[in-house]
Amino acid sequence: KVFIQVADATGRTAAQAADAIVAEFGEGVERVFGVTVGYEVAERLDNVPGQDLSRQVIAVHGDRLYTFVFVPADEAQGEVYREMEALYDLVLRSFRFLN
Repeated sequence: KVFIQVADATGRTAAQAADAIVAEFGEGVERVFGVTVGYEVAERLDNVPGQDLSRQVIAVHGDRLYTFVFVPADEAQGEVYREMEALYDLVLRSFRFLN
């Protein structure tokens, strides 16, 4: 599953929004660099706690903050995890921002 949350960025960068999540959840959250969404530099966070572990990808476009939440991000879930990985790849390859 993927959930897309859209909010005002209020001048924050994707890195600043990711910093806030890391500060909230602590050491277990892993940062992965080199990710883009719709040609915008993005921040990827793995192992974000919640009802299920999630992978979150954060991007800013036009002062809007986009947070993509992919679940479940737990390899122990087997086939469901592999489906999440396939969806993650599809979304990141195909997502584009419209003007």
